[in-house]
Amino acid sequence: MKPISLVIIFLLTMLCSEISLASSGLNFQPLTTLSSSHIEHRGTKGRVSLYDNYGPERTFNFSHDSQLFSLFQLYDEELASIRIWDVRTGELKYRTIISDFDDASGGGYVSLDFSNDDKALIVTGMIAGPYFTWEFTKNENTLKSCKGYMNGSAQEINAPYFTALTADSEYSLCQFGIEGELVNYKSWMPEEWWGRNIQTLHNGKILTIYNYRLASEAQHHPKEKPSAAIMEWFDLWELNYSSTANRLISQLDREKNEFFLIGVFDNKVIINQWDYANKKQLSQTAFDGIQVEKVYLADHYLLLRNKNMFSLVRRTDTGLKLMWSKNLSAIYEGLAQVFPPGSLYRDDHEHFDPYSITFSADEKHIIFRNTAYQSSGKDKLFSPVVLVDVASGATQKYPPIMLDSSVIVDPQVRYFFKDEYGCDTEKTKLYSLTEYSDIVEVKGEVMAISPDGNVLAACHKNELSFLVNNDRDEAANNTLHRTSR
Repeated sequence: MKPISLVIIFLLTMLCSEISLASSGLNFQPLTTLSSSHIEHRGTKGRVSLYDNYGPERTFNFSHDSQLFSLFQLYDEELASIRIWDVRTGELKYRTIISDFDDASGGGYVSLDFSNDDKALIVTGMIAGPYFTWEFTKNENTLKSCKGYMNGSAQEINAPYFTALTADSEYSLCQFGIEGELVNYKSWMPEEWWGRNIQTLHNGKILTIYNYRLASEAQHHPKEKPSAAIMEWFDLWELNYSSTANRLISQLDREKNEFFLIGVFDNKVIINQWDYANKKQLSQTAFDGIQVEKVYLADHYLLLRNKNMFSLVRRTDTGLKLMWSKNLSAIYEGLAQVFPPGSLYRDDHEHFDPYSITFSADEKHIIFRNTAYQSSGKDKLFSPVVLVDVASGATQKYPPIMLDSSVIVDPQVRYFFKDEYGCDTEKTKLYSLTEYSDIVEVKGEVMAISPDGNVLAACHKNELSFLVNNDRDEAANNTLHRTSR
């Protein structure tokens, strides 16, 4: 199709979209907080060589509080570096060299994670070689820790302990500075021995919640009792809960130390809520006329799904409250042109769902993120997300945008419309999640968005930059700063 035709189609689509959005009560305006007039260029005090042609041997991450940005780079088979910046000032605060890095995959699966208190980092994903931990506020050097597995990743990090999970479901408890595992969960806690169970890192031990079952299932008596050496690293909580439900769905909230067990009956669900830190039940709430096959958890909500029926439950101090139940099948309309007939969500469990579902950072919207953009072709307009209003359940399809280098500025909906990011990208378009417009272009490619959505890390050739949205961040004097390193 000729470029002029694409432009005409784009303009017509935008006009129709604006009319539709106006009638729905949503007003999509330019994201003025990211306007180019708010960008201040600061002097460059140095550059980071990003080795753009070096392949995937680079990983990066923001701290949980969005104040720090870490970058790992592998220079050769045994030499790697980690650097950490203060994104508000651009100051390089911490730097270390790993001179004995060992990974049979050459860094292809490496990931980098901050501890819960943002005072330590863990490098995982190496094959055969050990993981590395770095308490950068205390030590200048990294320590070999745990045992390396291909595609292994840190699950819970509460220094000096952390848990690691592999692609083969090996779940291990590890300690900073100790090679090997303190204990391997899978080796002594199989479900056939202990019954249904779920585990999490709590107070330096693996807390195991076990023995919750259907009434048709016999109560489990453990095949083996843990030895004293094992119990040094484990805490066991026998829930001893039996339900006459057709099936049970468990959900763990590690942020609030809560455990949910959802019993699905023929015409209702019962949600049990426990405080696992204090080992006590908080509530038991029944909702009639609801079925559940999947649960999505947020800080203040539980989203219950049964095929295309969705029910939103609010978590309050006094218990669980049903906000609404809606059939959201309209979200999937129009996708048949992208997918083969019969491949979308059906009444059975053999389906492909093109959407990943999350909540926006402010929990005002449920985001259906369309993951099928690669199938539609990069020369077409594409609607990347559907927003569901948390308060009312009303849906709003995001206007189509071009599948080039574009990012929707919400930490839960970052979009890279290319198979892989590349620092050779000249410019990236930024879009607001809720106030649509072709907002502003920034130099380079957006690599990552901070957890609070206020900081962008971008790269262009061998330059790493941070864009701080200070109109949404009171700590930065209401100016959008750009600092280059």
